[in-house]
This record gives sequence, structure tokens and C-alpha cells, in this order.
Amino acid sequence: MLRHRTILLVLAFASLFFLAAAARLPADGSRKLVFEDDVVLNGQVVPRGIYLLTWESHENPGGVRVEVIRGRKVIASAAGRWIRREKSPHDATVTRRGSGVAPEFVEIRFRDEEDAIRLAP
Repeated sequence: MLRHRTILLVLAFASLFFLAAAARLPADGSRKLVFEDDVVLNGQVVPRGIYLLTWESHENPGGVRVEVIRGRKVIASAAGRWIRREKSPHDATVTRRGSGVAPEFVEIRFRDEEDAIRLAP
């Protein structure tokens, strides 16, 4: 009887742990995105302009798929992972100078969130 209660207690705590972990994963979503200059995402040049940025979390822990969309066309996509950062005061994209003509789009930060997406090189 005691062993049965112990097993039930362990299962209850494990269930709470997994529910809490699942609740912590950032949700899929989208945001309007404006690039003032051309950028490169996953080897694709994304011309300056207004886009829809979408992201969808993967089954693997922390994995995410990002797409840059104009109209109904996916202009570029890339894999990434969720990372923790200090809260950002506004939505932001981070670029870095690469070896190509345009800077590389490497990170997405969200206003008032500690979660950000680091894009795979």
C-alpha cells in the first residue's frame, strides 16, 4: 500500500513538472517585420521591405522554424532555437556583418519578453 502511494506521488510530481515545462515553451506566432536594408537569412537575400515573420516551435527541445513572408510567398526560412535574454524594451531584429553584401539576420527579440530566437547560421 505504501509503495503504491509512493508511485502515485512520484507520478503526480512528474506530471506537474512536465505540464510546467510545456507551459513555459513559447507559443507559435507572427509579427510584422520591417527591414530598412537588405538582409541575408539562411543564404537567401531578403530585400528591404515589409514582411510577416512567423515562427513555429518544433518537437525537439527549444527548436523553432522561422519564415519571412511577403503576401503568400515565403521569401526565406531558417531553423533556430529559443534562448533566454534580458527583457527587450521593444521588438527587435539583430543582424551582423557577414562576408556577403548584406548583413546576416541572426536573432529576433520580443518586447517585454525574456525569450528570443537565435537563428542558425
